[in-house]
Amino acid sequence: KLAELEAEAERVQHRLYEAIEHDLLPPIRIEMINSALRGLEKCWLVEGGLPERPWFRNIFAATDPYSGYAAWMFPVLRLGIEHRDSQYILDHVRLYQVAMTRLGQRLEQIDQAIPERAME
Repeated sequence: KLAELEAEAERVQHRLYEAIEHDLLPPIRIEMINSALRGLEKCWLVEGGLPERPWFRNIFAATDPYSGYAAWMFPVLRLGIEHRDSQYILDHVRLYQVAMTRLGQRLEQIDQAIPERAME
């Protein structure tokens, strides 16, 4: 699923760059795309926060729970790895599945806002 999401992101990025290069984006489409792009970061937020740290809502990056300085990417999964607790990972992997679904929806919004290239 992640590889499919990556391929889709690359496809949409290519279409977006092509539309910019050929000046195919009217202001209303630019605003739609910018709005969807701003929303990408929100895809990583979870309502109840991280397990045992509800004040952190971002499951993409957060400070490590020990020093509070170093950044951990995918902090919920990383905590399970650090503790060698596969059950913890399995119990929380759904958070990342939901985030991936949201990311896919944002990509679709961006893709739909890009007009088809005019026939030459």
